[in-house]
Amino acid sequence: MSAPRLARLLVRLAAPGDRRDDTLGDLEEAHRRRAARSRPRAWMLTMAESVVIAAALLRERLRDGRPASGRWLTAGDLRLGLRLMVRQPILTATAVVSLAVGIAVATVGFAFTETLLFSRLPFEGGDRVVTIRTVEQPSRDAARLSAEDYGLITRQATTLEHLGAISGSRENVVVPGGAVETLITAGLTPTSLPYLPARPVAGRLLVPSDGAPGAPPVVMVSARFLRRAMPDVPDAIGRTLEVAGLRRTIVGVLPDEFEFPNSADLWTPIPEGFRDGRASLPGDASLFGILAPGRSLGAARDQLEQLSDRIGHPAPGSSVRLEAAGFTDLGPMAIDMATAAIVAVLAVLLVIAANVGNLILARSFARQREFALRAALGASRRRIVGQIFLEVLLLGLIAAAIGIVAGDAALRTFNRMDELPFWADFTAGPRATAMVVVATLVATMVAGAWPALRATRRDLAAGLHGGDGRASDVRFGRAAGTMVVVQIALSVMLLHGALILAQGFRAFTEPTVPLPRDVLTANVNVNATRVDAASGDRVTVRAEDVERIARGLPGVRAAGLTTALPRQSPRPVPVELDAAEGGAPASRLRLPSAEVTAGFFDAVEGRVLAGRGFRPGDYAPDAPPVAVVNAPFVERVLGGASPLGRRIRAATGDTPGPWRTIVGVVPDLGMSVGDPTQAAGYYVPLAPETTFLYVAMRVTGDPLEHTNPLRRALLDLDPGLIVARPERLEDVAGDDLVFFKWGSVTLVGLGLLTLGLALAGVYAMMSLIVARRTREIGIRLALGATTTRVVRAIVGRAAWQVGTGGAAGCLLALLSLGMRANLASRLGDGGPWTLPVVVVLLLVAGLAATWIPLRRALGVRPGDALRAE
Repeated sequence: MSAPRLARLLVRLAAPGDRRDDTLGDLEEAHRRRAARSRPRAWMLTMAESVVIAAALLRERLRDGRPASGRWLTAGDLRLGLRLMVRQPILTATAVVSLAVGIAVATVGFAFTETLLFSRLPFEGGDRVVTIRTVEQPSRDAARLSAEDYGLITRQATTLEHLGAISGSRENVVVPGGAVETLITAGLTPTSLPYLPARPVAGRLLVPSDGAPGAPPVVMVSARFLRRAMPDVPDAIGRTLEVAGLRRTIVGVLPDEFEFPNSADLWTPIPEGFRDGRASLPGDASLFGILAPGRSLGAARDQLEQLSDRIGHPAPGSSVRLEAAGFTDLGPMAIDMATAAIVAVLAVLLVIAANVGNLILARSFARQREFALRAALGASRRRIVGQIFLEVLLLGLIAAAIGIVAGDAALRTFNRMDELPFWADFTAGPRATAMVVVATLVATMVAGAWPALRATRRDLAAGLHGGDGRASDVRFGRAAGTMVVVQIALSVMLLHGALILAQGFRAFTEPTVPLPRDVLTANVNVNATRVDAASGDRVTVRAEDVERIARGLPGVRAAGLTTALPRQSPRPVPVELDAAEGGAPASRLRLPSAEVTAGFFDAVEGRVLAGRGFRPGDYAPDAPPVAVVNAPFVERVLGGASPLGRRIRAATGDTPGPWRTIVGVVPDLGMSVGDPTQAAGYYVPLAPETTFLYVAMRVTGDPLEHTNPLRRALLDLDPGLIVARPERLEDVAGDDLVFFKWGSVTLVGLGLLTLGLALAGVYAMMSLIVARRTREIGIRLALGATTTRVVRAIVGRAAWQVGTGGAAGCLLALLSLGMRANLASRLGDGGPWTLPVVVVLLLVAGLAATWIPLRRALGVRPGDALRAE
C-alpha cells in the first residue's frame, strides 16, 4: 500500500533532488509497516510525518548558503503573494472565510474528540480513579451483588488501593425558611475522601462513623448552596436540613471547586459495611476504585475479570462480570462519536480546500503569461509551484488565526452548558491543537499544491505565444464538477430545513391556540414504591393522590394530570375510526393522543364544546372505554360531522386497543403547535399503571409562587416524590423553542456557507472559461455570432451544474421531510411556497456567480480578442 499522494507530493516538493528518492523511500517503508496494523491510523500518521519532514527540509534549504536564485522560496515571493492578496480582494476574502470556517470546524471537532477520548478528572491523581461495573451476562444489565461478593472484591482486588462507593440523584431538600428545593445530591463512602481533593472551608469531612448503623444523619454542603439558600446564616455548621424527609446536621462545607462524583449541592455518607462483607450496597450506589501505585488500568481489568468467575450467578445460564474503566470513559459510544466527528471534520476541510483550490486554479490559469516569463528567465516548475503554494499558505495562516479564535469562542460556549459532566472541558489541548495544525497544512496542500501542479503541467513556454486557445484546455475535472453539484444540492436541503425550523419557531412564539396564562405545570413520577427513610414504611403514590392534593392547595382553582401538556406535541400513532352508520367505511389514521385525569380540561380551560368530558366513573376498572376528541378532529377527519357515538381505537402493535366511544369534543389545546396539519387528536382516561405525568394547576396570581406549596404538600405525602421543571403553561416546550431558534440559525449558516462554496466553484470555473476562451469569443463575435449563442456557449456547464444541483436538492429536501418524525415536537412541511423560495434564491445566487465573468466575456471586442494571448 503506497503512502498518501498528498504526503508524497509534500515531501517531493520540499526535498532536494539528491535526497528526494531516499526520503520518499523511507516514507513509503514506514507507511507500509503502519498499514499492516491499521490503515486509517497509518494514513493519519504518514500525513503528519510528511508535514514534519517537509518543514525540516524547507528550514534546511532556507538556511543553507546557496544564493537566493537557487532557493525554493525567497522574500520576493512573499511580497508577490501579499500583493496578489491585496489586488484580488474578492478571491482573498472568499478563500480566507472558507478556510477559516473549515479551521473553526476542525478546532471544535478535534477538541470534542480529545474530550471524548482523553479526558481525566481535573485533580491530582484523577487518572487513578476508575469505575467498576457489575454486568449481568448475556443481558448486559446492571447486576446486584451479595454482601459476600463485595467482601471478596475488597480482599482480592490487590490492583486497587481503595474500593469505595458513590451515588447521585435529585432529592427534595427543605432549607431554612421552609422552602422546598429539588437539588443534586451525592452519596460517598467517607474513607474515599482522603483520595479526593476535598478540603472543607468550614467544619469537617465525613468520617467512617457517620455511616455506621444508628449514627446521627449528617451532610456536607457546597459553598454555592449556602450562598443561594442560606445567605443570612453566618455559620451553617450544626444547622439542620431536611433531605428526602430525613433531618440531617451540616458537618462540613466544601468549596465550589469540589465536584465528585457529580456537581452536587449536598453529600451524604454511604455505609461501608460492604467492604468487609457485612452488607450490600444501597440500590442506587455503584463501585469505584483507586488504582494502587504502579498498577495500570489494564492490570485491574485482568484481575477483576478473574474475580468474576468467583461471583455468584444470579440465575441459571447467566453470569456476572466485573468491568473496570476510567472514570471519564464513555465506552464504545465515545469511540463511535469521535470517529464520526473526525470523519465529518475531514470531509468539511476537504470540500472547502477543494473549492479554494478551484479558485486558485482559475487564478493560476489566468497567470499563464507571468509563469511563462518566469520560466523563460530560468525559474523551474518547482519554484513556480512553490510560489503558488506560498500564496495559499499565506491565506491559510490568516484563516487559521480567524478560525482558531472562532473555534475557541464556540468551545467556550459549549463549556457553559449546565448538562455537561463536571470533568468535561471542551478546550483544545495539545492533541487537538496538533491535529488542527496538521489538518490546516493538509487543507493548504489540497488548496495550493493541487491547482499549482494542474496549472503548470503544460509547457509554460507556450504561454509566451498564447497557446492554441482551444476550449479543451479548460478542464476542472469530473470530481470538481460533481462536488459543485453535491454542494448546491446540500445547500438547497439545508436552507429548506432552516425555513421549516423558522416556521416552527414562529408558531411557538406566536401560538394561534389560546391557552390560559395562570397555569402552573410540573412533571412527577407516580406508582413507584419507595421506603420511607424515617419510618421504614413502603409508600406508593398514585395519580389520584397527586391530583387530590394539588386541587386542595390554597389559590388553586382546578388541577389535573396528563401524559402530554399543550405545546408538547405527542407523537402520532396509528388509529382506526369505525364506519359511520350509512356513511363512509372505517378508516385508518395517524393521530396524537394523551391520557388525562378528569380535572385536566378544567385546569387548562378546555371547556366541552359538545357531549361531555370525563367523569369519575370512566376511570373504574370495568368502565366502558371512552374518548374525547378535539375540534380539529371534527373538522379535518369528519368534515364537521358530529363525532359523538363514533368509535376509535389505537392500532399499534399486533393487538389493537379496545374500541372507545367518543363522548365529547374539546377545543384545540395545542396538540401540535408547530404543525397544524397534525392538530387533530383525542384524549383517553389516564391508565392506572402510567408513571410519568405532568400536573397542571390553574391558580390565582403568579403560577410560579405556587411551586413551593405543591412541593411541600407532596413532600408530606412522600419525601421521595420529586416535582421537576415547574414552569408556566406558556413556557412549556421552551427547549423546543431554543432548538427551533438555533437550529434554524445553524442550518441557515450551513446552507449559505455550502451555497457560497458551491457558487465560488462556479465563479472560478466561469472565470477560467472566460480567461481561456477570450480568443474564441472574439472570433465568434467577429463572425457574427449573437450574444445569446455566446452566452449559451459560456454558461452551459455552469447552468447544468446549478440546475442539476438544484433539482437534486429539491429531491433531498422533500425526502428530508420524513426526518420530522424523529423530533420531539411536530414541524410542518413548510407549505407550498418554502421550496420555491429556496429555488429562487439559488437561481439569483447562481446568476450572481456567473454575471461578473459573463459580463467580461460579453464585453470582449473582436480586435482585442484576436490580439490576446
